[in-house]
Amino acid sequence: RHHDGAVNNLCLQVIRRARFLEEEMRRQEARPVRFDAAGFARLTDWTPVKLKDKAGQTTGAVLDQQTGPDGRKALRVATGPDGRCVDAWRARLVLPPGRYRFEARVRTAGVVRLEETLQAGQTLKGEGAGIRISRAKETRANKLLGDSPWQMLSYDFEVPDPPQDVELLCELRAAAGQAWFDLDSLRLKKN
Repeated sequence: RHHDGAVNNLCLQVIRRARFLEEEMRRQEARPVRFDAAGFARLTDWTPVKLKDKAGQTTGAVLDQQTGPDGRKALRVATGPDGRCVDAWRARLVLPPGRYRFEARVRTAGVVRLEETLQAGQTLKGEGAGIRISRAKETRANKLLGDSPWQMLSYDFEVPDPPQDVELLCELRAAAGQAWFDLDSLRLKKN
């Protein structure tokens, strides 16, 4: 019985690893960024990414590009019928060392806080709609809950030496609701 259990466990680990590698192969390649004379770079290459749970299942969240309620072109993230969303639009960039500010204009409708159970040593990544970088060590301070009109959010971060791949996120971590991220406002400022 122990042997059969160990074999089944190994098979599950191989399947999970294969799924992870398939997702990595589908992800867009990190691209260098061009900043204008004022130090800004427009962010246009976004990919929708749905996270998977331990069983390899995604939530029923909807990630699409659409015209928002007031006519602005936007990236939208909406919770699905299962009522849980930890999904995001992502952009991968190659950035030289330095300090940066990621900015986005965001609005929400009916966003309800997601009650997350944390394991020892984990930190809460953020609540509601917001922006951040992947693998950030601290909780993002920007968040929109409930019904919010368009608001400018920002997220400051630093890239140490040498140049690195950085993944920017426009995310919704919610039990219900939807968020729009204005495409024309998505930009990066080199400080």
